[in-house]
Amino acid sequence: MKTEFEIKVLDIDTKDIEGKLRQAGFTQQPPKAFRRYVYDASKPGDWIRLRTDGTKITLTFKSFVENAIDGVRELEVEVSDFDATNELLEAVGFKATAYQENRRSLYVLDDIEISVDEWPHIPAYLEIEAKEKATVETWLKKLGLTNADTTSETTAEVYKRYGKNINTYDRLTF
Repeated sequence: MKTEFEIKVLDIDTKDIEGKLRQAGFTQQPPKAFRRYVYDASKPGDWIRLRTDGTKITLTFKSFVENAIDGVRELEVEVSDFDATNELLEAVGFKATAYQENRRSLYVLDDIEISVDEWPHIPAYLEIEAKEKATVETWLKKLGLTNADTTSETTAEVYKRYGKNINTYDRLTF
């Protein structure tokens, strides 16, 4: 399993951040609208995600280890059919606990990806992802942010910060 080097920054000023990213030389990718099914895995803190952006479909096992830049382990494969993969998972005993949608504006520079993620019912947040922990920390500083501004919490935990329980939404849509 590979380690994700990723951090979230909540309560961002979207226009300010996007301006800083363009000024730093990041290239904005076409915006994406994601659809996903989430399934419980065998132990707390583990989950399976089936996700599509309309072009690429991935099936991912995620394991939350700790609230840190390198706190999530994942194993991901690309699949060819969103609905058929959901049907296969359910046929072998995995029941989707939720259907969710979100939107992402992605900015790329070399091997660094910084996204502004929008989810229904909560404010947009920033995610910084790179191949190394030091690169994530460097870009955090370059954007004028500190570790105190960050979290590696799951999306469910982010919803809790806003007084919402993501598990009460069997369909989370815009």
